[in-house]
Amino acid sequence: MIKQIIKHLRAIILDSILCCFLVLLTQCKQDYSIVYYDSFEIEKSLEGETIDWIDASSGFNMALYDSILAVESEGEKIFHFYNYKTQKKLAEIGTKGQGPGEFTGYPKMMTYYTEEADEIVCWIRDNNRRQFFQFPLLASINSGKFVIKKVVKIAETGNAGICELLNDSIIADNSWRRENESLCVYKFGKEDMLWSMKKDKDLEMRSSYGSASSQILHVSTTNQKIVTAFQFIPRIHIYSSSGILENAIEEKNSPRIVVPSGGPREFEQKNPLRFYGALLSEKFIIIIDENRIQNEITPSKILIFDYQGNAIARYSLDRMIRGYTMDWEHGQMITFDPGNYVFIKYDLSEALIN
Repeated sequence: MIKQIIKHLRAIILDSILCCFLVLLTQCKQDYSIVYYDSFEIEKSLEGETIDWIDASSGFNMALYDSILAVESEGEKIFHFYNYKTQKKLAEIGTKGQGPGEFTGYPKMMTYYTEEADEIVCWIRDNNRRQFFQFPLLASINSGKFVIKKVVKIAETGNAGICELLNDSIIADNSWRRENESLCVYKFGKEDMLWSMKKDKDLEMRSSYGSASSQILHVSTTNQKIVTAFQFIPRIHIYSSSGILENAIEEKNSPRIVVPSGGPREFEQKNPLRFYGALLSEKFIIIIDENRIQNEITPSKILIFDYQGNAIARYSLDRMIRGYTMDWEHGQMITFDPGNYVFIKYDLSEALIN
């Protein structure tokens, strides 16, 4: 009897030690370093080259799938597809409406795609319907309409306006919608969260206004990273696909947020808009830095980092840019100038390849 009690106590003690070890291990995994940047290895001005073979009326959203460039336009046909190598137009697909193959508002072409046999499988997000549509790209171009393979519903607790795809999961920025969570991850078609990331307390302390911590969200399928950047605080967070915050990159001596009493409009007039967009490869993070007051049209900057936080390049551009995608193989950024309604190309190969 005594031996059984001793054996039982040993098991309890061992379990307690193991639990403590796992807690400590988890805490260690969630520790992250902040890399502060000031200067960059490359700092220069950059002039864009006009692209005349893209005839879409606008390009506030773009994606490059292998050799096919997709441009989302404000015209009658929403999506324009081009052969990027031959610079030839392939198709115009998608209209606004409530019917099959139609979209409510302006949908978003996702950068996430997979290659299956001789087909490129892509996704479109329809915010109003709170759904993702999966379609074979080549078959849709050949038929002149979207051939929908799968429809995935966005969880009711997820932010339909800022969410991305990674593998078979939906990653949503819920910094506005939930009290504690910054990121929430859901399995396709499920309401229960797989995991969530708590809001960063350092950012919460630096601003009591919700917009200051609003995020842009992007994923890299090649190295399974999740990257968020903050619109009013020049800071980047790098997560693993399992939700571990690995690194943070922040501008040295970044300005404090001014929290006026006049509400959102006065807030935006007092605080410059900083990080507006991002593009990810296996090695690099490209950030679009606006550093302007809302409704101003001022030239953008391109910031390039690696995932360890090294500041590779900062390019001061000759214009504001919107809608961007990358030809990573040749280091070329394809983008849209909303002030002059022209498509522009920037050569970033010095930082990305050479």
